[in-house]
Amino acid sequence: MNLMRTGIVLMVAVGLALPQAETARPKFEVASVKPNTGTGPGMTIRPSPNGRLDVEDITARQLIRIAYGLLDSQISGGPGWIDSDHFDLSAKAENSVTFEEMRPMLQSLLADRFGLVVQRKPKELPVFTLVVAKGGIKFAQSKPESCIAPRPHTPLPDGKPPVFCGSIQMRRGQLDATGITMTQLVKVLTDFGNLGRPVVNTTDLSGTFDIHLQFTPYEAVAEPAPPVDASVPSIFTALQEQLGLKLESSKEPVEVLVIDKVERPRGN
Repeated sequence: MNLMRTGIVLMVAVGLALPQAETARPKFEVASVKPNTGTGPGMTIRPSPNGRLDVEDITARQLIRIAYGLLDSQISGGPGWIDSDHFDLSAKAENSVTFEEMRPMLQSLLADRFGLVVQRKPKELPVFTLVVAKGGIKFAQSKPESCIAPRPHTPLPDGKPPVFCGSIQMRRGQLDATGITMTQLVKVLTDFGNLGRPVVNTTDLSGTFDIHLQFTPYEAVAEPAPPVDASVPSIFTALQEQLGLKLESSKEPVEVLVIDKVERPRGN
């Protein structure tokens, strides 16, 4: 799934995802899944700090990928319609939650509405490891006053919204993040960097950081890239020049999801 081609503006507060038992996954309080009418601008994902999630023009495979935080290369099986049928989704959590906390809720929705049954298996695949480049990092550790921690049941103030710790704005060729960890950064690079491989954090950097990155939005992996501004570097070059980080090719055991069963979504 090439999210960078969809014109997504992603503004989320990203938290660390913890492993959860299949029987203990949280669920959205309300959720609606409908066939997409094909009248929109393409796939959009709009999470909000109050726990609402709106998704338009998404395939079942793309939804599975987002729910489990995987790439297409880490998902196998399933009928052809999971790549051809498109859907709109609107859901609301009971409390304020981060985008990462919505992932297990999406897994529950896939099980309930799509009858999804999967197996998780380890498999050695090509990955990119994130390391500190020669010369060290070029970004700052977050200051306590730069953001506020999101709290459940806290209404957003009127006027300009606050900057939440862990918030990320991901636009076409631009990433701005406040108070994120390296673990969160590699998750965003895996999900939205169009790299075609999982990214593994091997930096040993602890704490939270404020990050700004500008790069060419098409780092082609399996398809030709359209013309781009030659003055804007690739994401590989941008990471090294702007952040002092480097992506290196490697092979690591990663999780692969095998689809045993999936059905067209059931009624709302």
